[in-house]
Amino acid sequence: MFGITNVSVVPTRGSWKGVPEPSFNLYGEGMTFESATQLSKFLGMMFSQDAVATTQPFYAEDGQGGIPAVYIGSPKKLTKGQLNKIVAAATEAGIDYSTTVDGRGVKFLYFGEDSGVEAYFDQVADIGKKAGLPLVEQFTARSELNEASHYDTGTDGQTRSAWLQETAAGPSDLFRRAVDHVLIPYAKAVGSEGYRFSTDRFADQFGLSEAQKQYIHEALRPKSGVSRSTAKIVAGTETLPVPKNDTRSKVPVSNNTDIMWALQNRAAEKGLILPTDRSPEAMKVIAEAIADEIIMHVQREGGKSAIGWYDRALKEAKAIYSEVFPELADPNNEMLFDALLGAGSQGADVHSNSVFAGRMFYLVIREGKTIPEAVSLLSGTFGLQTKAIENNYLKLYQLLDRNGYDKMREVSVYGPALWWIGFPAGSVTNQLSIKLELVERKSNKRIWEHDYSFVYDAGVFWFYAMPEDFYYDKALKQLMPGILADLEEAVKKVK
Repeated sequence: MFGITNVSVVPTRGSWKGVPEPSFNLYGEGMTFESATQLSKFLGMMFSQDAVATTQPFYAEDGQGGIPAVYIGSPKKLTKGQLNKIVAAATEAGIDYSTTVDGRGVKFLYFGEDSGVEAYFDQVADIGKKAGLPLVEQFTARSELNEASHYDTGTDGQTRSAWLQETAAGPSDLFRRAVDHVLIPYAKAVGSEGYRFSTDRFADQFGLSEAQKQYIHEALRPKSGVSRSTAKIVAGTETLPVPKNDTRSKVPVSNNTDIMWALQNRAAEKGLILPTDRSPEAMKVIAEAIADEIIMHVQREGGKSAIGWYDRALKEAKAIYSEVFPELADPNNEMLFDALLGAGSQGADVHSNSVFAGRMFYLVIREGKTIPEAVSLLSGTFGLQTKAIENNYLKLYQLLDRNGYDKMREVSVYGPALWWIGFPAGSVTNQLSIKLELVERKSNKRIWEHDYSFVYDAGVFWFYAMPEDFYYDKALKQLMPGILADLEEAVKKVK
């Protein structure tokens, strides 16, 4: 693709904007500055980087220009102690660095004003002294910085890069190989660390065709649902690494949020299914994961399975509740009572949970109170987790108010209740709040201001088909018509 053969990759260390980070050096036969630049743009695009830079040391004659650079090192490979001293001193000075391929030194590039070159060289020399390195050399580097908007251009700066060109049959072989061997492994790797790759945003940023975007969708989709099943975790044959971010006690422990993210990250590591993917292939993957978990539960040793226990217990309990509240015969009232039980179960035993739900139900149905009004009247009476339970009730009110009983009844069929039989589910909601001001430049007088807020609810999802984490762009699009209308009116009043 780039005329480079016998390629080797060597792990190195470096920093970006003062933050140390792992890196690597890629080199091979036939590599020129131009081919290296194209390769860096290719990697920048496939690794979703904001910008990439290509740098090459060279001998600069007077007036030829170039970027001032400094090398500090040793005739032998740097020891771990020497390298740690360099990293500490460079980080303290706020200077970025990168180690060399042979491990014998570290290079520093200066991108500031000419007037600061000497001071920069002195800083680097001081770093060398702190690390006990005798060799300090100044040199010049040729460098080219390419923003993400330039990744799709070829060497002439005009034609489309080779890997993005299409054929009559669709995405080129180069594009397919790049996606399969670079982009998809990268997307899965960052997914395992809690980040989510968005094919739509990637396609929009780099101007991909619909066929290219669809190829990424399909390549990112897991090939097997069994690999995403949690059956092995439940059976104890696989260990789920769960962080311990709950530091309220002396010894950090894992909480429900930690477990949720661990499950999400594990699923993302196997691939992603877009929420809009209704293809037979996606359905097959999801069905395989669900079936694998159900089979595991049904076939547990001794035939013991928890499937259905919650439903059976709830029905038996409601037969007794109905004697106290005949209103439960109404489907909406029944769903409300079930939801109140769930929302008030946090940290509560069965008896307390029933009392909490019964009091709330009485105030709402018989006294005609809204859920927020009932919460206000009973505030502080829901046990040790009263604040959390009160918030749960208020969230329930928002869901019912926004969706209505019919929609909530549909959601409950495949929503969080599936946790009861081993179907992990979750939800994503983003709230965007912004304040806009119109200020006269000369007088600095504020002539208009307005607060805007919009909640974007992506709804309930399975961990086997996780949506994107952030929808603030969609929330802003919803707000824009109102913002523009208000701003137009404000400008008219000023005139």
